[in-house]
Amino acid sequence: MMETILVVEDTKYFSDILTDELKDSHYNVITVYNGASALKKIEEKMPDLIILDVKLPDITGTEILAYVRQYDTKVPVIICTAIPSPKLKTYYDRWASAVIIKPVDLDSLLGIVKKELAKVK
Repeated sequence: MMETILVVEDTKYFSDILTDELKDSHYNVITVYNGASALKKIEEKMPDLIILDVKLPDITGTEILAYVRQYDTKVPVIICTAIPSPKLKTYYDRWASAVIIKPVDLDSLLGIVKKELAKVK
């Protein structure tokens, strides 16, 4: 069975590249461009892994991460951000599986995805 990955990224160019790479790696990928759509998908069915941008047009990635952790403490969440925040580092270290700083090295990200999914199998 293919694992399902939810990509929450408001930059269409980056989300398209990331989605294509994940699909080429044989994952089922659901891509959304804002927080409200992400919450709707999570409520419908928790994905096997979430790749989450922090700065979204409506809800922050931090708020989405807090929501996810209320219902599931084990699903891997990879934070993907262009703006690293030292004050949020403790929060991310506690609740996120990994933090990737943009621009993203896709090979590294795919390696982290594979490693995190293997942990929860």
